Amino acid sequence: MEKPIRVLVIHEEADDRTLICNLLAAGGCRPLAADSVRDGLRLARLEPPDLIVMDLAVPDLAGHGLLRGLGRDLRLHHVPVICVTSVDPHRVFPPARSAAKVGAGRGAALVILKKPLVTEELLGRVRALTASRGKRSARPGGRRGP
Repeated sequence: MEKPIRVLVIHEEADDRTLICNLLAAGGCRPLAADSVRDGLRLARLEPPDLIVMDLAVPDLAGHGLLRGLGRDLRLHHVPVICVTSVDPHRVFPPARSAAKVGAGRGAALVILKKPLVTEELLGRVRALTASRGKRSARPGGRRGP
């Protein structure tokens, strides 16, 4: 039997965090919850997730800091991230600060979903982004094989 997909949910709003965790659990995932970027990075380092779902529009653009922190950590740079936001993604990632630039150096997918979340879309993205888990190369740095 395949292990459940471990999904780290980072969201400062308790109601939204609980809702996302419940949606993931109902879809067969094992959610882990954090209410801040600092706690999210700490949890990710203690128990590396298969995927991260995070609120991107956290105060002081801390979500961007999390993406950069994940990109610099060789144990976590391969973890796909789904960013959820209630604002226009172009406001979160203005042209001068595009998602590609913020996620530069990351070896994994970065997907942005607009709230309100649609359960089937969220779970479909989670499954698609984690379909290759366990197939990562054992090469140094945890990079995926060719």
